[in-house]
Amino acid sequence: RRIPLACYTSLLLTQLGHSLPELLDRGLALLKVVQDAGRMDHVLEILMYITPLLMSDLSCIENAAFKNILTTLLSADQSYISMAKSMISGTFPGPVTREAGNMLEKMIVNYEKYGKDSPKEIIDLWVKILTSLPGWNVNNSALFLLDILCSHSFFNPPIHSATLQVTNDLQKKFLLESSGGIINWITGVNYSGHKLLFPTSTAQFPWLAYFFLQSEDIHCRETGLWAAMVKQLSEQKPLEDALVSASTQCETSPPLSSQLPIYRWLQQAMDTPPDHPMVPIFWQRFFQLFLSRPVATHEGEEPRGVGMSFFVGMLNTMYYNKIKTGLKVLQEVQAKKATEVEVEADVSDIKRLCDKLGKLYKTFYMWLDEAKILDSTLYIPALSPVYEPEKLAQVLSGDRTLWMDYIDFEGPLLEHCKAILEWDTLHFRVKLENKLRKPYADHNDFTPSERIL
Repeated sequence: RRIPLACYTSLLLTQLGHSLPELLDRGLALLKVVQDAGRMDHVLEILMYITPLLMSDLSCIENAAFKNILTTLLSADQSYISMAKSMISGTFPGPVTREAGNMLEKMIVNYEKYGKDSPKEIIDLWVKILTSLPGWNVNNSALFLLDILCSHSFFNPPIHSATLQVTNDLQKKFLLESSGGIINWITGVNYSGHKLLFPTSTAQFPWLAYFFLQSEDIHCRETGLWAAMVKQLSEQKPLEDALVSASTQCETSPPLSSQLPIYRWLQQAMDTPPDHPMVPIFWQRFFQLFLSRPVATHEGEEPRGVGMSFFVGMLNTMYYNKIKTGLKVLQEVQAKKATEVEVEADVSDIKRLCDKLGKLYKTFYMWLDEAKILDSTLYIPALSPVYEPEKLAQVLSGDRTLWMDYIDFEGPLLEHCKAILEWDTLHFRVKLENKLRKPYADHNDFTPSERIL
């Protein structure tokens, strides 16, 4: 009978946990023993040490024993007892998933200890590991961990590009695998729309949502579908007819109208908690599509924007009014937050950001509400500063640079630091205060009874 403590010690102290061939041959079996004993915190600690070995051979990600350990780990919080506790307390993530997230944070901050110049390879490795697991896109624990990885990727341009490439590849692979069927084979057209990795918005995981929505957006543009559709809408065609015509022109399978990037960005913006750092980015992406104009057919022509073509009809009109209400709520949230923040040196930056975001959401509301913004006769230099003419000109010119100056950098950084501290505390990596005993002071003028007291 294998003893969990002996297996744990062997992995830490012998070649079984330090040599990749030994790990794959015998080490993972020992780790499974530790896991079967219910010692998930010890499993996570071992994973932090052994996972970097996989960077030398990424094909090892597909190892069945390794995948089995991770799948069991991600389902640990889904036991009947854990689920009952979560339902009562309403907390997510569970303790094991949260600790796994803390492990990722610790690995990312320790990238230099693995001999790396940046955390790029660590993040890339874990993104590939998690997205290789079966059913990862419907497993909240896996999505929680991917959201953490994406929150690091977002702020680092090289890692941002690498993560986006992974999501692009996943998106294309999923679309290819879901495009079968006898009718599709005969006609070459998928009439049931696209099968998306995330059919609805993922309000719990906004960082992750950004990368996959960006991939959908890129796919729609690269196929030429978006440009063709804007052109069709400018000719006063109804939305559904314009979608079919554009798909035929581009020789691509049409998505459902509800799967168009403009609606997907919008729904994510509406569903994401108002204080999340990604909210202004989701709205930016929406307006880049809402304010789209067709390419001029001849010199001197100024085409009209087609944004309102997506909100025609009773249901869409109701949705349009809901959007305006949502932007007003965002203004109120930022105004309230700004008044709650005391004017101190360490919080003045937060107040400035709140004021800045409040003004941005007011500008967004005016872009949405003012019909003249879509007019072909719009003269941007004559607009009032409240319309943010410079930002509007960037959007209308097709500039898709992210507005990073509206993002709260401090919030995510504090979350990362908190997670690392939690990991260090649980795994006894916090330095204890040096509390030396006070030296004995011999006071001859005290009696023995007085010294005792």
